[in-house]
Amino acid sequence: MSRGQAADRDVVLGAHAWAYMRHDPRYREDWTAQSAAPRFEAAGYSLRVQTEADLLAEAEWALLAWEDPGAEAWRSPFWSGVPMLIGEPDPDPWPDPAPLLGLLAEAGAQVEGLRLLDGRFILKVELGNALLQILVPSGRTFGSGDGIMAKLGLPLPLEAVVARIGDLWRVSGRPPPPRNSRDRVRKTRSS
Repeated sequence: MSRGQAADRDVVLGAHAWAYMRHDPRYREDWTAQSAAPRFEAAGYSLRVQTEADLLAEAEWALLAWEDPGAEAWRSPFWSGVPMLIGEPDPDPWPDPAPLLGLLAEAGAQVEGLRLLDGRFILKVELGNALLQILVPSGRTFGSGDGIMAKLGLPLPLEAVVARIGDLWRVSGRPPPPRNSRDRVRKTRSS
């Protein structure tokens, strides 16, 4: 099995896990007992702040933050222990100035952020059935004009242009979402 197929399988398994968890009486009980009204930071998208109580969600349920089991079904939680693309906002994307948030909005992706207690930041991107979490070690959030500088874990200064939505998934080692993902998101929201 290729790395991309394994990552794809992980997303499907994660979707099945959340579909099960959100109906699990133990999760619902834990969520009711531990969760509090979430806090948010100002950003151009929903940016939630992790709390001490969220650490229990990670220990017990592999979630980085408690997620309301009654919320819309299309949303995925912030998963812990899943492979994440490591990247930083790039205020001067070169050679192709493709702002990440604009690229995602144009594709119809749902974007949310989570500020971890240690200051790092995770940007979660959902497009149809495709899910990608981007860990930003510096904690800097993506602004409207920022591109992304992916950290590939190699001792070489390699750059990959992210000019299309498929490029973002490819640089993360995942196959790109199907071309009709935008239609699926609309259908899922209206059903």
